[in-house]
Amino acid sequence: MTPSAGGMGRDGLAIVARVARIDGAFDALTDRGGPVARAHSVRELGLACSLVTGIPALANVTSLRNTLALDDDGAIDEFSDASILAGATVYADGVRGRPNWIDENESTRRIGRFGWKADVARLDVFVAQALRNEIGITNPLFPHDLTVRTGSDRACSDESVTPKDDGSIVRTLTAYIASLRPPTTTSVEVDRAGSTTFAAIGCAECHATRLRVGSHALYSDLLLHDLDPGLDDGFIQGRAQGRDWRTTALRGAGMRRRFLHDGRARTIRDAVLAHDGEAEHSVQRYRSLDFNAQDALVRFVASL
Repeated sequence: MTPSAGGMGRDGLAIVARVARIDGAFDALTDRGGPVARAHSVRELGLACSLVTGIPALANVTSLRNTLALDDDGAIDEFSDASILAGATVYADGVRGRPNWIDENESTRRIGRFGWKADVARLDVFVAQALRNEIGITNPLFPHDLTVRTGSDRACSDESVTPKDDGSIVRTLTAYIASLRPPTTTSVEVDRAGSTTFAAIGCAECHATRLRVGSHALYSDLLLHDLDPGLDDGFIQGRAQGRDWRTTALRGAGMRRRFLHDGRARTIRDAVLAHDGEAEHSVQRYRSLDFNAQDALVRFVASL
C-alpha cells in the first residue's frame, strides 16, 4: 500500500529512511507513521487515505539505510546459534562481539543475524518484513499494514482485512534469496600480504573467518559491535543500541560501490577509516602502515 522512501539510485545507493521519535524513550512510531518513511501513498491513485508521504510529523530522528547485499543469506540462515555465539570473544584491545537475541515467542529465542543491527533471526521473516515495510505487501508473518490507526478504523480505503500474500510470495522469494552467492572474482588474486596485515591489525577480530560458506569464509562474526558516536544513529532494534552494528560480511566487497549503513563511504579505504569505537585500535594501526601495506590490505578486501 505504502512503499517506503527509497529505490535504487546512482552510485550503488538504495536508501530506506527509518524514522522514530526519541523523547526520553525510543519509539519506532509503529501505527503512527513509522518505522519507515513512505515515498508514495495510494492517495496518488485517487483513493482516500490519511497517510502522508515523507518523514512523519512525530518523528524527530531519521536513519538512512543502504540496502544490504543478499548473497549468502541462505547459509547465514542455517548457522546455529551456538556457532555464532562461539565468536563472542572479548579481545585485549576492547573488541567484544555481542549477540542480538530475538524473542520469537514466549519460549523461544534465537540470535539475530539479518539487517544492519541483526534484529531479525530468520530469513523468511526478513523477507516478509521487507515485503510489508518497503512494498506494502502484507503476508501471514506481517498481516497488518504500517498505517496510522485510530482504534480499529482503517487508514486507507483499499486496506485489506486479509493479507495480500497468502505466504507463497514469501516462500518463493526466500528460496530465491537463499540461493544467491557473490559473483566470483577469479580474475582477482588474493593479496597474501594484505591478508596477513588484515589479521595483524585486528580486522579479523570482527570480520572473522570462522563462519564459512562452503570453502569460503564469510568474514563476519554476525555479532553486534559498538562503533561509537560517529556511527550512532540513535535507533534501538532488539538489544542493539544506536552505536551498535552487525559486522558486515566482506564476501563480495569488491563488487560493491558503497559501504557502511548509510552508504557514506565510496571506497573500502574510506569505510576502514570511518570505523571507531571497538575498531579504534585497528584503525590506528591501519593509519600507521605505509602506503604499500595499506594498499595491499584494500586489495585483499576487494578480492574476497
